[in-house]
Formats: sequence, structure tokens, C-alpha cells
Amino acid sequence: MAISAADSSRPAANAPREKLGILGGMFDPVHWGHLQAAQQVREHLALDQVWLLPCGVPVHRGAARASTAQRCAMLALAAQGRPWLHVDRREVDSPEPSWTHATLSAIRAERADSALYCLMGADAFLGLPTWRRWQELPALAHLIVSTRPGYTLDLAALREPLRGFCQRHVARRPEALNDAVAGRVYFAPLDTPPLSSTAVRERIRAGGDLAGVLPSAVAAYIAQQGLYQ
Repeated sequence: MAISAADSSRPAANAPREKLGILGGMFDPVHWGHLQAAQQVREHLALDQVWLLPCGVPVHRGAARASTAQRCAMLALAAQGRPWLHVDRREVDSPEPSWTHATLSAIRAERADSALYCLMGADAFLGLPTWRRWQELPALAHLIVSTRPGYTLDLAALREPLRGFCQRHVARRPEALNDAVAGRVYFAPLDTPPLSSTAVRERIRAGGDLAGVLPSAVAAYIAQQGLYQ
């Protein structure tokens, strides 16, 4: 049974101490699409920090091409000069499958009074019903779904049970997220480059230009390690 926003919300009088964004992924490799999405959501919702959580044991996709150490090294390089970015290793340091519900539960236990914002793309959101305990996620965090210019999710056209889930939790304005530490689904309009890690790996293999695709430090690390050749 879905948990309503009212059930998972805290009263406005208990103002959260921080607003923390959480962006998970394989980051194989991390690219400008990831970083610009994190930055734009941070600015749009006035987040204090964004945590990048590399996936350890993937549930919905195959294993990463780069090693755990290499993916974390690339994330650390990408975060340099961005004090609002933090790399969290809890999933890669665990032998357990990287369930989003388990990860958010652990972070919620550590930061009971913080507002948590779980960032995801529109494709991931449409696949939400395949996730473990997905209808309980709003009890742990706001779900922030990034959309690109010219692309609008038609909530009325969604299939059940995702349509009813949205109707119960959707927030139309970013200000509606401020009165609780969790409980809402918000669609954030972003202007990010249409990049994917798969396309980036293909470009690297083909010897293509990486300007505007990867941070220079990440591109240099990939070349030094001979990754994705």
C-alpha cells in the first residue's frame, strides 16, 4: 500500500537542518550530463549538498566496465572544486544488491531531520514499478524526476499503478517540497546535454572528441588507465 505524503511528512515547524540531494548510478564513466543535472537540481531546489552514490551490485543492469576503484576515482576527480558534491561509497562497499529503498533507509536513519531529494531521470521513473518496495520510497525522500526541454511526462497517460502513485504524491511547484523532509514527487525541468555513459564509452573507443563530454581530469584519468578501449 502506498504511503501518502501526509503520512511521511514532518510539520513545517520542525524545519529540516539541511536539504540533501542523492544521485545514484553506475557512473561508468561520470560525465557532464550527470554533473549538470546535479548542479541544476541543486540550484532549482536550493539544495545544500548532492551526494553521488556509485552502484555496487546492480539490480536492473549489467556490471560496470570500470572497476569500483576506477569509478570512485573518476567521481572524486569530478567533484574537485565543487564542495557541494560528495561521493558516498556505501553501495560499492556492500556485498548486498544496491536497492534504492535500502540505501535511502540507511541515509534516513543517519539524517532523520534532513530533507532528502532522490534524483532520477524520466526513464528510471517510468520503470519505478519494477523497483523493490517502490511505493514506500516517498516515506524516505522526495522523488525528483528530471525532464528535458520539450519533453513533458503526461501523468494522465501513465499506466496504473504509477498513475495513482503520482496523483497521491505529485508536487506542482518546488515550494511545495519545503514543508516536509519527504513525501513528494516533483518533475524538475532541466537543460542538460543528451549524454549517456554508453554513448560516452563508444566515443572513447572511436577516439572521438571528449570536450564538453567529460571533465578534463576524468578524461585524463581514463586515458592514463586505458579504460573503455
